Amino acid sequence: MSLEGEAPAVQFPLRAVASPELIDKVAGLYELDWTGESADVGGGINLNLALSCPDGPAYVMRVYAPSVSAKRVRFIQALRSHLRDSGLPFTETLLTKHGQGVVEVDGRVVEVDRYVAGTTMTWDPSRQLRPALAMLGRIHGAMAGATRLGEPPAPGWRNHVESDEALGWARRAAAVVRDWEDATEAELALARDIVRLAEFLRPREAELAGAARRQLVHSDFWEHNVLFDSDGNIAAVLDLDLCGSRPRVDDLAYTLSGTASALRSPKVDHGHWEAIRPDVEAYFDAVEPPLSLEERWSLPLAVARVVLFMARNLVVQDELGDAAGFSRDYQRRDLAEIGDCVAWSLALAQDPGPVQAVFTG
Repeated sequence: MSLEGEAPAVQFPLRAVASPELIDKVAGLYELDWTGESADVGGGINLNLALSCPDGPAYVMRVYAPSVSAKRVRFIQALRSHLRDSGLPFTETLLTKHGQGVVEVDGRVVEVDRYVAGTTMTWDPSRQLRPALAMLGRIHGAMAGATRLGEPPAPGWRNHVESDEALGWARRAAAVVRDWEDATEAELALARDIVRLAEFLRPREAELAGAARRQLVHSDFWEHNVLFDSDGNIAAVLDLDLCGSRPRVDDLAYTLSGTASALRSPKVDHGHWEAIRPDVEAYFDAVEPPLSLEERWSLPLAVARVVLFMARNLVVQDELGDAAGFSRDYQRRDLAEIGDCVAWSLALAQDPGPVQAVFTG
């Protein structure tokens, strides 16, 4: 994990705050040879601190959000172990002096991983995106064989919404925005577009629902969770915090949606999808069992649905409210940030044919 990582620009309300007292407690439980130097390496809702020993960074201490249970973290650790045994570059969990892999400190679940040197970077097609998508295919293949682990306990936070639930969440999110007494016309229009997106997707995805292959997936496979070494090889895949069972095309769609959103455009850029076709083919070539034609056909629809998990989050933020740190300003900022993504996703949902041709041709 690179020490070049930074704490989130906007502090997530449920994220733990690093303190010498917290680190000392954990270091004592694990008997870490810690020098007192630490660096916040990001992690969104969960606090991740790289801790240094006399020879340099040696450990990553992860402090989970209050809603994450010890049972879920033990599942994640078992899944990491399965993936390492499958030859994949996932991190190693350390044990306390009493042989525990999970501890609870100040009401939060904590674990410590061995530090892996590497750097996160913006994925350039063929240089990083292609090997990353090939790695995702291998991960999905290995996760398909992890059935002995059973179903994971639910995560405390989600970045996914099922196709048959998307419209309900979209309508609830629009109602939240309409209830804002000072809602702007732009905010109301965006709320309407969120509902329109879900309405366009529902019948199209229902036709292909039977093609979905459900399995364990990574759930947050993006630039901040893949480390590259100095030779450009993948050194480690991080963050199974949101792992769960869902259609595997939804997990691939999450990554592909990120490539489109990075363009910062409200329009569907068909040239972009043509350009990354060889990179997507790297996933198709790596995953086992191979994707069916129906799965490939459904992929652009799943890509268009990705942004609707923010509708769900908006509803949850509204329910938690100021007491949990989700102020109206926080909610409005989240809504504004997805404007372009909603726009191009809506256009894709209305006319998925050209992108479907890229994935099936």
